[in-house]
Amino acid sequence: MKDNSINKLIGEKIKKHRQSLELSQKKLGMQIGIDPNQAQQYISKYERGILKIPAEVLIKISRATRCPLRKLFP
Repeated sequence: MKDNSINKLIGEKIKKHRQSLELSQKKLGMQIGIDPNQAQQYISKYERGILKIPAEVLIKISRATRCPLRKLFP
């Protein structure tokens, strides 16, 4: 499995959990400490698998979406 396909699968799971909480991309980004002017862009890129998610950020997203970290992995 290629790196980008793993990133995309993780991103899709993040998106699913974010949407289940009715959180916007911007709001999730702000909750994990991303600048409000860039929050939506970063979350969008994470969810589409364009950007690799640093472990520290993945942990913050897991907490913010109340999704156990293990459930974000394929």
